Amino acid sequence: MAATADADNASGSEGLQRVEKDARGAIYAQPDVDWSSYDALLLEPATVAFRKNWQQNQNFDSRGTMRLTDRDVEKMRQEGAKLFLQEFAKGLEKGGWEIVDEAGEDVLLLKPSLVDLYIVAPDPDNRLGTWNKVYAESFGDMTLFLEMYDSVTHQI
Repeated sequence: MAATADADNASGSEGLQRVEKDARGAIYAQPDVDWSSYDALLLEPATVAFRKNWQQNQNFDSRGTMRLTDRDVEKMRQEGAKLFLQEFAKGLEKGGWEIVDEAGEDVLLLKPSLVDLYIVAPDPDNRLGTWNKVYAESFGDMTLFLEMYDSVTHQI
């Protein structure tokens, strides 16, 4: 009989162990990290990845009325990454964190990724105009994948 690994209890490739899991997701960390030694955060630019076949599905569903080009998707990816980082930084600062521009002994490096992004009603160039309304059951969904590193040693 072959042994199967329980993904919820498996350690990560970097020696990470699950420390929390709820409906929002799971958190993995090294068990011996002293989080109190970090007073500031350094943010790397966010990466954005759409759900597999999202553009093709949107274009099929639109039936030619508002087809998304590769340029449209790249524009949404870049603008979305920039907007996410601005809002993410605001939220962290509201939570009491100092955002810095350089690595340091007390600085935690954050590498955010938005993955599996699915936008229900994309309008990259505001083609519908500000006076039209789009009705949808949701905006869409995505997964936030956040890696945290010591900014000096780059240890996860």
